[in-house]
Amino acid sequence: MGQGNRDEEFFVMKRIFIISHNHKIAFMHVSKTGSTTIAKMIIDEEYPTKELHDMDIWKYCKTLKPGVFSDKYIDGYKVYCFVRNPFSRVYASFRHYMRGGEWSIEGKRLKGYTQFNDFVKNHLSAIMVRDRHFQSMQHFIGLTPKHGEIVKFENFNNEMERIWGSKICHENAKPEVDYRSKYNSESIDIVKRLYQWDIETLGYEF
Repeated sequence: MGQGNRDEEFFVMKRIFIISHNHKIAFMHVSKTGSTTIAKMIIDEEYPTKELHDMDIWKYCKTLKPGVFSDKYIDGYKVYCFVRNPFSRVYASFRHYMRGGEWSIEGKRLKGYTQFNDFVKNHLSAIMVRDRHFQSMQHFIGLTPKHGEIVKFENFNNEMERIWGSKICHENAKPEVDYRSKYNSESIDIVKRLYQWDIETLGYEF
């Protein structure tokens, strides 16, 4: 296995917080729950000389130099973990990779790949244990300190206004797509099975 793959696996499985020192807040990094918006808010406020957008944000954060990313929260900081309906999150993650092509299926990049139900049927169970975009919410909640607060992405703007103290703009929001229209009955059953803990514990449904 090459060095790049080892680094990717380390990044995927590692507990990562997005830290705001000004607000004394640590957000669990959960992909497709507004993490880009949160990171950009922190950078804009605490490192205002940087003008970063989308993937540049993560290239900057992953250096760990500015202190935005950390593998540990800081005593006295409030911890939040956003969670999301797995049916919505799986489709949003699929769209993410379909556009960018970072992930591959049997050597073929996902960019331009449109077969969502085929993806769920033939590839989701393998990818969800290796890629944080598809990992169960159970994984992230398990890494969140016991005193952390679990909040739902479906109410992101209101929750962030409460947490942050001012209105925010969801940086990486895409045009609304009804994820329900993308599933067939088989895909629904697969996601129900693979994300049973998320659905039952967090009160989600299709």
